[in-house]
Amino acid sequence: MRTALVGWSLIVLAIVLEPVCADEWTMFRHDATHTGRSTEAELSGLSEAWAIELGSSVDASPAVAAGRVYVGTADGEICCLDAASGDVLWRQQTGGAVVSSPAVADGIVLIGSVDGFLHALSASDGAVEGRWRTRGPIIGSPVIVGGMAIFGSMDGSLVALEAATGLVAWEVNGEAGISCSPAVAQDIVVYGDEAGVAYGLDLVSGEQMWSVQTDGRIVNTPTILDGVALVPVMSKSALTPPNTDYLIALDLQTGERLWKQRGKCSVFTAPAVADDFVYFATVEGYLSETKLRCVQVSTGSQVWETKLPMLVESSPAVAGDALYFGCHDGNLWVVRTSDGSPVQTLPLATKVFSSPAIADGRLYIGANDGKLHCLEPTEVPRGEETAP
Repeated sequence: MRTALVGWSLIVLAIVLEPVCADEWTMFRHDATHTGRSTEAELSGLSEAWAIELGSSVDASPAVAAGRVYVGTADGEICCLDAASGDVLWRQQTGGAVVSSPAVADGIVLIGSVDGFLHALSASDGAVEGRWRTRGPIIGSPVIVGGMAIFGSMDGSLVALEAATGLVAWEVNGEAGISCSPAVAQDIVVYGDEAGVAYGLDLVSGEQMWSVQTDGRIVNTPTILDGVALVPVMSKSALTPPNTDYLIALDLQTGERLWKQRGKCSVFTAPAVADDFVYFATVEGYLSETKLRCVQVSTGSQVWETKLPMLVESSPAVAGDALYFGCHDGNLWVVRTSDGSPVQTLPLATKVFSSPAIADGRLYIGANDGKLHCLEPTEVPRGEETAP
């Protein structure tokens, strides 16, 4: 049984479809299509502006809106910080670890918790405005689009709440858990479950338009680009992975398979897209050999790959001509989108699980040292040099 607590309908009235500002990162992967792409210029020569300790580990990915950063911790707290200074403005405790990224709209923060609740908080002071209960942990991040808040639970349900009323617009119940965040484009909701099934639903009615069975598990969010849904797939066996279609491209309207990338590896982070290219990390076998890859979306042809020293569980972000992501070596990596060549590695902690958010010319990312790190460029962005 789902329960909406008193006050939910009042606060959801404020959630409407708004364009994402060029300098904000208001939900997981930046926008409802989950591109992972910022409109910011490339951040060159990053250095630490501040690092604030929040808990035992900050594995969640932050959201940035109206000069504030919102992020969850493994201790179950949802924290709000001043984006410029790092000052903690408020904290709100949940009943379980928070690995879900917030979605922020019109003064409301929506975020899931392992306690099984979707929490709705006031962005200004963290006051609890309402909660929605499921029967399982909420690991994936909510998405706000078209006047709806949509989120999945490990109980197998995908729920869409109406902005105008706070009531359930529709709910889909499956047998397999949902750990990814749904992506939305052209009034179609795309998501996958732990049984490896990718779904396309009508945004307004929740009616299933198509489903596609993969040969693995879908543990992270799909990405949508120009009518193509790019679905990452994790192999059923991590130690000795069989040949798996680890990234598949589906027609957004019909679910038709357009192409696939196949091999003895897994993808368990969300891909990033820019122009006609998709960027993602693959992990292979017992030694967890990790490669960063670039594939052309229109053709399905791999453009380049580059080997990384350790496992990557951080989904890449794109700004300008560079990719940014955390690694199990404890570094933030910056590489070229053109060929995957390293530009910079910046030590943060012993491991980085969090995915970066880029806003207002800065990059925000959590780490297992319990800190949220803010990085800023120390060099003039490429193409913006001033003449002497």
